[in-house]
Amino acid sequence: MLRAGANRRATFSHGDSVTEPAVVGTADSFGGIWAALLAQVARTGSALGLVADPCFAGTPTAAQLAAIAPLLYHPGFVLAAEAFPAELRGPEAAALARRLGPEPVDAAVLGHAARTADAGTRQLLKYLWHILVLRGRPRQP
Repeated sequence: MLRAGANRRATFSHGDSVTEPAVVGTADSFGGIWAALLAQVARTGSALGLVADPCFAGTPTAAQLAAIAPLLYHPGFVLAAEAFPAELRGPEAAALARRLGPEPVDAAVLGHAARTADAGTRQLLKYLWHILVLRGRPRQP
């Protein structure tokens, strides 16, 4: 959630930034899309609030985020390890999800795996996050 005017200072890309996309522009040129604003949000005070996965509640990460802006939590996403489809982000991502199982995969599982992963595996974990948000279901209380 950004303060009015923050979108005018942000740049956006079509496609994953890791692929160095050729289509880059401002909010005016793209309309509404997802944006990653990272450290500039903290430095400029542009955020009205931040939304995090509930697996961060009570952690040092939550404290850091709350220092930037009011912190809210989405319901959390969970997906069975075998339910990650190969057609969305490739068979390597689906195979990694199965190796992370057999328990359901959530943001905490992905974060734990990322702590010791090499760059290639971290990219696959990012793909799993995309699938988790797209296909996962809200965590039941």
